[in-house]
Amino acid sequence: MLRFYRASGHAIAGFFLFILPPTGALLLGQQTGTATSETEATEAPKPPPDEVVRLDTFTVQEELAANSQEELRQKAAVSVDMLSSTDFGKYIATDVADIIVRLPGLSTTTRGTFAVVRGLSERYNPVMLDGIGIPSSDPERQSPELDLFPTRLVDTIVIGKTFEPRLPGTSSGATIDLLTKPIPEGRFAQLQFGVRADEGFLKNDPFLGSKRDGFWDYLALGVKDRKAEAPPAIPANAALDYVRSPNTVSSVREESFPIGTRFSVTYEDRIILNEESERAFGYSFSLSYDSTAGTEEGYKFSVDNIFQPTVGAVNGNIDTGIFGFNREDYLESEVETRIGLLATLGYAFNDRHQLAFSFFLSQVGIDTHARYTNGTSIPNLTFAEYTRFRAGNPDPTDSEPEFGERTNEAMEIYYRQRRLANLRLGGDHAFTDNEAIKVSWDLARVDAQQEEPEYLNFPYLYNPEATFVYDAPLGGAMDRYTRYWRDTKERSTIGRVDSEFEFDLGPLSGNSVRAGVYVDRTDRDYLEEALFLNGGSLRGRTLEEFLGALQTYTGRADRFSGSNVQPFANAERKLNAAYVSWLLPILSERPGVHKLDLLAGARMEDFRLVSLGSGRIGNESSYRFYQYLRQKLQMPMVPGETINTVYRGEIDERKVLPVVGLNYSPIKALNFRLSASKTTARPSFREVGSYFTVDRVNDEYVHGNLMLETSDVKNYDVRVEYFFPGSQDLVAFSVFRKDIAKPIERLSLDITNVGAVSTFVNNPSDAVLNGFEFEGAKKLDFLGEWGSWFTLGGNYTFIDASVAREPLLEAVQIESTGISDTRQLYDQPEWIANAYVTFEHPSAGFSTTLSWFGISDVLQKVNEYTWDTYTASHSRFDVTMSQRLGNRWQIRLSARNLFDPDRKTIADPHNTNQEIVYRRYSDGRSYTLTASYEF
Repeated sequence: MLRFYRASGHAIAGFFLFILPPTGALLLGQQTGTATSETEATEAPKPPPDEVVRLDTFTVQEELAANSQEELRQKAAVSVDMLSSTDFGKYIATDVADIIVRLPGLSTTTRGTFAVVRGLSERYNPVMLDGIGIPSSDPERQSPELDLFPTRLVDTIVIGKTFEPRLPGTSSGATIDLLTKPIPEGRFAQLQFGVRADEGFLKNDPFLGSKRDGFWDYLALGVKDRKAEAPPAIPANAALDYVRSPNTVSSVREESFPIGTRFSVTYEDRIILNEESERAFGYSFSLSYDSTAGTEEGYKFSVDNIFQPTVGAVNGNIDTGIFGFNREDYLESEVETRIGLLATLGYAFNDRHQLAFSFFLSQVGIDTHARYTNGTSIPNLTFAEYTRFRAGNPDPTDSEPEFGERTNEAMEIYYRQRRLANLRLGGDHAFTDNEAIKVSWDLARVDAQQEEPEYLNFPYLYNPEATFVYDAPLGGAMDRYTRYWRDTKERSTIGRVDSEFEFDLGPLSGNSVRAGVYVDRTDRDYLEEALFLNGGSLRGRTLEEFLGALQTYTGRADRFSGSNVQPFANAERKLNAAYVSWLLPILSERPGVHKLDLLAGARMEDFRLVSLGSGRIGNESSYRFYQYLRQKLQMPMVPGETINTVYRGEIDERKVLPVVGLNYSPIKALNFRLSASKTTARPSFREVGSYFTVDRVNDEYVHGNLMLETSDVKNYDVRVEYFFPGSQDLVAFSVFRKDIAKPIERLSLDITNVGAVSTFVNNPSDAVLNGFEFEGAKKLDFLGEWGSWFTLGGNYTFIDASVAREPLLEAVQIESTGISDTRQLYDQPEWIANAYVTFEHPSAGFSTTLSWFGISDVLQKVNEYTWDTYTASHSRFDVTMSQRLGNRWQIRLSARNLFDPDRKTIADPHNTNQEIVYRRYSDGRSYTLTASYEF
């Protein structure tokens, strides 16, 4: 039988990436007029009663087709979680980053783009697209940002939290595999369009932008509208002319609040070429477009010196110390445009030999404008004095200086553009009459790029009592008019071959041995060009006069590179891997035993990473950074290093990663799963790269560390799951443990003449992570017909991870400050929870879902001279409603973040006696209306 199949809107193909070779995931089918992002799936026709939907390793009869996702999870050799495109329709999501938080144990990082699984950050969670590892275009991270993947082009998300030899050796937290739409069963076409309004649009709130000629921003190709080209396009003698040009955007302005738009079109078909030989050709094309606009308004606050015992806080009590304070209000506006394209071609010679070709493209443009006001920097005050000063009523008995009305202000413009392209060819082949031998292969070229054609930071002083109200000194300080351009490119060529041999071994029937190889060749290039104004000042009595002074500025426009080595970084990675595994059916269909299977195997990886780089910030360089880092870590200095040294880092290792798992089913609906494995965690290109970048979230520089080592991870997992017969209902409970040797963590340093700089270090102490998670979903049909319209579901994950507070400095006197000697693991929440209730009335064509997501405090950054930074606990409540109109139209209305709670970044809540808010803001509400037409 030809393997172009449907299965009532559930992604059969997705699951089988863990059971069958990966190309089968592209060819095995389901209906592809499925729900996308904010549209529920179209119900595919069920097969005739006498038709068997054949899925290679087992047979699913018609009565199981509607519950195929649960059936496949139940029969899996390893523990997996899944979300299909049908599930996407329950929630509000434009991209994968927004939808994965609905799965047990999953959250995202601070900016909401990278996955965190069971408290382990993205380095432990490789992302794959149809079984091929995806490189990262982001300069700071190892895995790609998940907002690159529109949900309209993703058919199934498969989360494998248990390591299995076919998966990457870095799968310590989970493997996130995104399955695109398979080759279609028949002709299908769908058109979708809609609008999204942020609450600011409805209230006519201020929105920041800048004057820009051209229309390329609307197509996520804004690089074409920026005057600056990829670095190093601007020669030194032209930099000043560039700054003074009236066509150069140098300031932000208020604009009308834009409204978001969305559009998608899908067309697919299958052509039978020969009924007798089952030769067929299938193709599909999907294009999606989304634009959103929103604002974030709040304030930022920082506290220095708490680790200075003579002046800092005692036992976490901020009232007892004298500190340095910094505070500013801000308004940030952002427009994000996303375009996605997926094209697939499939050709079946017969039911045993098939080829598939696919092309996936995602293009994202993000345009950000910010204005910072009321900035205050005070070096020596008590917290009480600072509070009174901010309130405008200082106590006259205090020896507090008079600050007047002078404040620090700034404008910021930042555009970044990301692209991910995946070109893939694969084959799926079965041999022998009973197809006991199967082989699949894939070749892929994946290109990832992030272009930052311009970042502008323009700080200045505001003093209404002065002659020149606006003033920007341009001396030697780092905080001055600065622009930079960055370009990060990562290219991967990947090949894999997977095979499976099924056989009987005496009375043990159904043995399965799998083996394969995986080869990855990846290189990354990073270029940077930056300039700053140096000498004199810019002044004005009004803001317009002040900004106009740029066009007559006669000082210097200096490049960071100067006459020295220009900032750069490049790296290459080579990975050769081979694996073998054996699924041994110990018992089957015995009294008290439905099945008892043993999975054993190992993955062998030969890994090499080489990086070269040299970073510059003004007069400082990577040389200065490594001097400071080695001093703090009590490491010897390296003779012969200078400001122009090009640093080289290398990791060269071979690892054997074993796994053993046991799956016991006393009855068909009940599974007990046990697993133990060893995996690894490796540094990313950014983390070993010897160059500087800017982190806008934490307002600090970032530099890599060539001395990083890999971390070994031991994984233990126990899972119990029960699937209610004849339904999609289930309950599951898991207990897990991770032992991480020398985990890589981010540490913020305070380097003289540079400021706050984050880097990455191996914590010399091991981290231990324990936790459990619960998942359940139940239709209320036991209450009668009306109860069958309702489904309740949710999940909860608890995580207890601890690590020694090292590598904080040996000079820090922990005892005198009351700071505990252990802390949470970086990026790790203590709990994550989801809950939803769905109402669906099939005859009326109406459905609605109310969903809630909550997460605890998360360690965002480890600091050197102040409390660690945490993202405070927060939640989100969404509502979606969908109504079908006839057989072809569907209308959908959704409201996101209805309660709009305050979002906060706070000082370490475990070591402070009151809440100290570093940053407070609001995400805002948004409302979306979409319509789709099928034909």
